[in-house]
Amino acid sequence: MASRYRHAEDRPLASINYGQRQETERNKKACREMSKGLPDNAFSDDVTDNDVGTYHSKPTELLGEAS
Repeated sequence: MASRYRHAEDRPLASINYGQRQETERNKKACREMSKGLPDNAFSDDVTDNDVGTYHSKPTELLGEAS
């Protein structure tokens, strides 16, 4: 189906928002469907970080000349 507008910026804002809302709803639905198949501990929220307060130095490489 061809659009009567040649460029996307020529379309009315309501038309652009309508497409955005449709895409957002499709993405939400797909996310909900995919989440149903994941186990309860899929994202490891209960992992403790034992590295708190530890500094790991890494060398920094500067490119170019200093001015």
